[in-house]
Amino acid sequence: MNTHDEKASCVFQHFTSRIGMQQGRDVTVDWDLIKLRRSDLQHLEEEFTEEEVKAVVQVIAPDKAPGPDGFIGVFTK
Repeated sequence: MNTHDEKASCVFQHFTSRIGMQQGRDVTVDWDLIKLRRSDLQHLEEEFTEEEVKAVVQVIAPDKAPGPDGFIGVFTK
């Protein structure tokens, strides 16, 4: 295995054999028995609007969010 394509194929086969494969389980969980409340989380799949992102950026603490120059607000004060 010397070529780039051979190495790429080996890596691809390694991960595709592990990712996305459903494995059998010895036990299952009866969600009705433990009475967990079900929630509809479909709304979490919606994309953020530009206004929502701007609103969050405006309220982030200045020592956590970098400014337009890449530095945090505390650094420039």
